[in-house]
Amino acid sequence: MSPTKPQYRAFISYSHKDAKWAKWLHRGLERYVVPIDAFAEGEKFDADGTGKSRRLTPIFRDRDELPASGSLSDTIQQALESSENLIVLCSPNSAASQYVNAEIKIFRSLHPDNEKKIYALIIEGKPPECFPPALIADGAEPIAADAREVGDGKPDAKLKLIAGMLGVGFDRLKRREAKRQRNRLLVMVSVVSAVAVMTSALALWALKAEQETKQALAREEHAKRGEMAQRKAAEKSATEANEALLREEAAKQGETMQRKAAEKSANAANEARELAEQSAKESKEVLVFFNQNIFGALKPKTGLGTGGLGLNVTLAEAIEAAEANIENSFTDQPLVEAAIRMRLGNAYQIMGNKGNEVILQWKRAFELRKRELGPEHPDTLKSMGSLIGGYRGVWRTPEELALTEELVELKKRLFGTRHKSALSSQIQLAHSYLRTGRINDAVTLLEEAFRLLKETLGPEHPLTIGNMISLTDAYTTAGRYEDALVTGEECLRLQIKAHGFDSHKVNVRFYLAVCYKRVGRHQNAISLLEDAVSASESVWGPGHSTPLDLKRNLASFYESAKRPEEALVLRKQIVKLWDKTYGPEAFGTIGSLRGLAWAHQKMGHLEDAEQQYRKALLAQKNKDAGHLLYFLTQKRLGAVLAQQEKFTEAETLFLTAYDGMNGLPHKGNTESKELKSCLVEIVKFYKSWDKPEQAAEWRTKVEAIETSDKLNAASKESEKK
Repeated sequence: MSPTKPQYRAFISYSHKDAKWAKWLHRGLERYVVPIDAFAEGEKFDADGTGKSRRLTPIFRDRDELPASGSLSDTIQQALESSENLIVLCSPNSAASQYVNAEIKIFRSLHPDNEKKIYALIIEGKPPECFPPALIADGAEPIAADAREVGDGKPDAKLKLIAGMLGVGFDRLKRREAKRQRNRLLVMVSVVSAVAVMTSALALWALKAEQETKQALAREEHAKRGEMAQRKAAEKSATEANEALLREEAAKQGETMQRKAAEKSANAANEARELAEQSAKESKEVLVFFNQNIFGALKPKTGLGTGGLGLNVTLAEAIEAAEANIENSFTDQPLVEAAIRMRLGNAYQIMGNKGNEVILQWKRAFELRKRELGPEHPDTLKSMGSLIGGYRGVWRTPEELALTEELVELKKRLFGTRHKSALSSQIQLAHSYLRTGRINDAVTLLEEAFRLLKETLGPEHPLTIGNMISLTDAYTTAGRYEDALVTGEECLRLQIKAHGFDSHKVNVRFYLAVCYKRVGRHQNAISLLEDAVSASESVWGPGHSTPLDLKRNLASFYESAKRPEEALVLRKQIVKLWDKTYGPEAFGTIGSLRGLAWAHQKMGHLEDAEQQYRKALLAQKNKDAGHLLYFLTQKRLGAVLAQQEKFTEAETLFLTAYDGMNGLPHKGNTESKELKSCLVEIVKFYKSWDKPEQAAEWRTKVEAIETSDKLNAASKESEKK
């Protein structure tokens, strides 16, 4: 019998040769959000499973779901038993696949009352040749969605499957999806309209400057006529000749001053006009691009108004299709291309989980502006700052650090070391140093910035207080707890004075709480962090990333205070909120899963820990399998399996994690530290497995790294001397 509450919404059965189609369908189903009004009146959405769900997750696809150990047939049978629906990808490949045929038979045997829960999706070939034999065993040809171009097409075929799984009519769901796309278009049109209004304002300002120039030229003409009158008067009276000459000289001086003023006004007007024209041109081209390439993607594929991707295309699909046209469309307009790429980067950032796409757009925009406008132009500096934030968002720390150092030097040269913008970038550079382990360098930068900010802006200025928050963090990280307490408590006093205790500015409370924890004042730390969580939730709501990050740290504080049960409850809540708000593949969701698994592991709940680590691995694999966190999760799962004496799979995970870390293109202090930690874990693992020869072999690699670290430290010390 099938379980009361299936683990999977659907099982995708397909031939290995059709893996590309299976991956497309898997992602499309798990990322689909059901329109709020898709169901009939009286049916509602509910997060606890009693009502309708807005997400079709999780979907089982064996290449992503199968663990590294265990029997294949047992795993498949368990997944089929735990799946609510079966989706069969129909093609000549699947028709010839004995595995696909077997999976259909097993699903029918496990779900005898759910025949209508078997869906067919034609991806290649013609019926009935493309159907697996088990699918048409009773002689009836199934009703199938057809993803081929000659059939429904990919978008409509996917929507038909979703309608069937949800139990709603295809036409109703398609109308609701089209309505949602129209609403999204209205939002985007509003944004573009706002840009057009700003452009019109600049044009009006340039027109006003031109009118002032004409008035100045008219005054110049008037002065010339006065000069001629003075000359005639001088010719009539010899006795007034000298006086006339003096008046003439004075008139000439006035004329020169007026001419210079007119020229200055004309130059200013020309510069303003050029700026307005360039801005208007960029805005016009951006508007045309969005109309043709993004809004145009929503046209039907065939019939009247053809040339698009279809009425139910998603915004992400429209943007991805439009991106391919950028480079060839603006070869002679690099600044327009840069403006479009900045906006596309913003769009990818809003969509979430698009860090690499954001960087590609912003990096190209930065390169174009630097080439066309120079490295010191305000637009170039703005693109540079955006690119730094993009690198930070996906943990590309070496590139972030190098670009931030360059930006600080540029701003110091352009604006001076005391300028607010230069000091803000200097503080950001200090944060980058903290993340890469250059703690003393970070403290030096923050102390210098704090001194200059107090002298120029005063101790109560928001930027000065913000620097004090960062300095509290740096002192705590450096182990200078007395300095951290003095700075943090004074900063909290100033913040309460300015905003009250319920202020949503919680960073100082967090860093001060960390310091309290480091010196053993656990109750002070917990109370302060609980206040910070409450304040941030009142402003942003419980699902915002700020209170969720604070809760994650609060759970860690509970564990340090020997309150593991409270920590476990809080970590489960954090996982649920991250998943609900940001989706299963968000960095915060993955991180909270790892935290929950670690909490189970420390409490000895090894099976629960294993389950959470596997969920985190699956989400990370879909998002970015080449990230350091992916290999760290493999290592932790390996340790949990080793504790359960599942040595074979644990060995595979440990070795894969080591190879992944060792092959990372950027190895900063964090990556090198984790690589050494992985080697130590492997040595312990082989000892626990009673394999001393392998343990000794890996111990040799640990000793080699330790020797290299000592030599590097000695070299640096010699350089200082």
